[in-house]
Amino acid sequence: MLRLLPAGLAIGAALWAATLVAAPYALMSGNPRLVSAAATLYSGAGLICHQRAARSFHLAGAQLPVCGRCTGLYFSGALGGVLAWISRRPRVPSNTRRILLLAAIPTALSVVLEWRGLLDPSNLGRALCALPLGAIAAWIFVQSLRAEALPNRDLKKTDMITEVVSKPTRNDLANERASEPTRAERGKGAPASKRVGESEGRSPSGRR
Repeated sequence: MLRLLPAGLAIGAALWAATLVAAPYALMSGNPRLVSAAATLYSGAGLICHQRAARSFHLAGAQLPVCGRCTGLYFSGALGGVLAWISRRPRVPSNTRRILLLAAIPTALSVVLEWRGLLDPSNLGRALCALPLGAIAAWIFVQSLRAEALPNRDLKKTDMITEVVSKPTRNDLANERASEPTRAERGKGAPASKRVGESEGRSPSGRR
């Protein structure tokens, strides 16, 4: 189950990014089912994003379900997650907190400067500032999940190998049986030792 989780997260992130692009087309399609599904998506996205029209990208005459900054986070996160999933072997850096902190600096600066009124970036600028944080966070998260799945798999292989090696084979059983004395050999050995004991116990008078 743990091995499937990174793949599920990477695929889910890619599908979510694709859904954000398809939502405006579905909303403007005129198909009742597609419009209803798109409206549900917009309502759900409104729980995590302010959805201001002036700060959102527009497609097909409608804005995306999330703002430009969130769009950059989701698209870069999908890219980072997929790349981390298809890489050959997981590599998790030791200083993940420092890397995440550095990746968050562009997003944090754009937010602070915008709140202070010192900067009014475009939607493209907001999205570009969010790219490092989304991509690196998704990369580290998926790589960490893959790395956690490796010891469990290697441990299972080790247990299987140990079980196979420790299990006695037919040749071992045959050799063990051959080394044991048979009942006939045990029966022969007992009278001989008894005769030796009797001969040692005879007195000189008995020899006469």
